[in-house]
Amino acid sequence: MIDHDYRTRLADDIENFLDGKIDNWTLDDTICHKTEDILCSELRNQVWFFYDDTKRYRNVGKRKRRPEAEAILRRWVALLRSQMEWRDIASDPELPPSALWGRVWDLFKAPRTKFGSNHYWPLANTEAWDRLFS
Repeated sequence: MIDHDYRTRLADDIENFLDGKIDNWTLDDTICHKTEDILCSELRNQVWFFYDDTKRYRNVGKRKRRPEAEAILRRWVALLRSQMEWRDIASDPELPPSALWGRVWDLFKAPRTKFGSNHYWPLANTEAWDRLFS
């Protein structure tokens, strides 16, 4: 199920935080929303790791995220705006390995533990992003 309103709000607030228009606590208020949209839930859980919620600040000056972190977050904004279903990205593990995304299912089984150095999560790599948005 796609939660269109929340995807738009989450994408807007991530973008606004990155642009320094809102502070981390405003972003945190958006992140705390409950939804049945699996893609939103997974991205929301990951976004939480990109800011400090103990002290209020904007993403500017010495508190600004590194370019690599901003690139990851901006890819997630693009994914939220794409209105794609989670199942279109992370295929069902019961499908044969030749199925769409079947070969990369392990990246999605436990995304919070699999994220590691994959800067293209929830997709496998830059080629997967290119295929998705072409």
